[in-house]
This record gives sequence, C-alpha cells and structure tokens, in this order.
Amino acid sequence: KIKEKPIEKEKVYLTKEEIEKIESLILPKDGLGVTRDMFLFCCYTGLSFCDLIDLSQSNISLGMDGRKKIHIKRNKSHIDSIIPVLNQAEQILSQYVNLPSEYNSGHIFPSITNQCYNRNLKNILGKCKINKPISSHKARHTFATTICANNGVPIDTTAKMMGHTDLKTTKIYYQTTFERMSRDIDEL
Repeated sequence: KIKEKPIEKEKVYLTKEEIEKIESLILPKDGLGVTRDMFLFCCYTGLSFCDLIDLSQSNISLGMDGRKKIHIKRNKSHIDSIIPVLNQAEQILSQYVNLPSEYNSGHIFPSITNQCYNRNLKNILGKCKINKPISSHKARHTFATTICANNGVPIDTTAKMMGHTDLKTTKIYYQTTFERMSRDIDEL
C-alpha cells in the first residue's frame, strides 16, 4: 500500500497592499492602534508575539554599518537572532521607546494577552476588509514571504533573522509568490 503524502495547506500571509491598508487605517493610539503597531512591527521584523512582548531597549543597538538592529535570544528555541531594523519598524519603534515604564514594565511595547491581541487583529482586518484568517503568528509568515522573499532576501539570511537553525523550518514561512516568480523571470 502506497502512503499518500498529506495535502499541504497554503500558508497565510499578508500582501504588500494589505499591509498598506492596515498602516493607513486611522485608529486611536490605544487598544486597536497599539495592536496594529505591534503587529506591523512583527511583520517588519519577523519577531514572534512572545519575543515582541519581551523586547526591551537593551535588545536594540547600532551595528557596525550604523543601522539599528535587534539582538535577541528567541524565547521558543533560545537561538540568537539578529534583525536589522527597517525604516517602517523604526517609525513604529520611535513611538514606543520613551513611554513611561509603568505603561510598558520596562519593555518597549505594552503587555497584552495573545488572546486579546488576536481578537484585536481580527477586528482590524475586518475594518480593512481583509478576509484572511489572522493571528499573531501570521506576522512571521508575512515577514518571510512579503518582506524578505518578495524583496530578494536569500532564505538563509531570512532564517538567521527568524532564529531558525534549519532551512526546512524557514521554508514553511518563505513562500514563493507569483510576484516573485515574475520578477525572477524578468531578471533572467
């Protein structure tokens, strides 16, 4: 008897246009606005929810290239991860780094439960008319596919930023999109 390979479900990530819709949504600076900022920060850094909540100023430094970078030990795997801070992430970061410590307990972003965060995300996507199943973890898929793969970042570099030691793990996140295939063929 031949064992059938299970059908792989398509991984959910946000497109560049969907990210832009979320960015342009006008929200109050608390509640949904904070959740939106935190989610977008994860989309631009690849941080997981638990790593985001633990992020503090001590995790951010200037690299030898003069660019800000995040240096963390991943909560899940305890693997070192170094992530250059893109301009979009820097803009979000600048709004939170100087908040009073009673607001964020010494961390950059305020504490929120993953359940509340995911509920807020669904609300935000509803307001943007984006019909995709979303959770905090989809920001990592968005980072790998939309931010990295679609912009030509090699998978091994993406793996290092995401704190993966095995490229098989990164391949779960790093999807080949039609946009990327088209650009690759144009370069050929």
